[in-house]
Amino acid sequence: MSDATENLKLQSNKSLGAKAIDRRHTVYESVVVPVVANIADATEIDLRGYAGGMVLFRTGETITTLTFYVAEKDAGAFLDGEAGTYEQLYDTDNAAVSMTVAANRAYPLPDEVFGCHFLKLIGDAAATPDICLKG
Repeated sequence: MSDATENLKLQSNKSLGAKAIDRRHTVYESVVVPVVANIADATEIDLRGYAGGMVLFRTGETITTLTFYVAEKDAGAFLDGEAGTYEQLYDTDNAAVSMTVAANRAYPLPDEVFGCHFLKLIGDAAATPDICLKG
């Protein structure tokens, strides 16, 4: 083995210009998912800094449909002097983004929420799933 090859093997990733990937993660436990009439009561989920996540429904949940509402600003912190307004999320075919769910199952957040800043989940029945986010 030549000296140049040996020297290359001994160099650290840092000296080769490699960058560490900072992976963010968090868990929102017992998220409040109300029926649509109570959207103000839903837990606000901050998706800024995250690329995706999972919704985990536990034993005893009776919810069967989950619908997604999004906002550009935090409804509670009043960023820039204004509160965010939640709108129902639609896909590029103008169909409401929703999913059929059941107890004792985990589901990935749909791709359509990727660009959202803040998210609220609404159900056909009240539920308290856990949300795991990863960036």
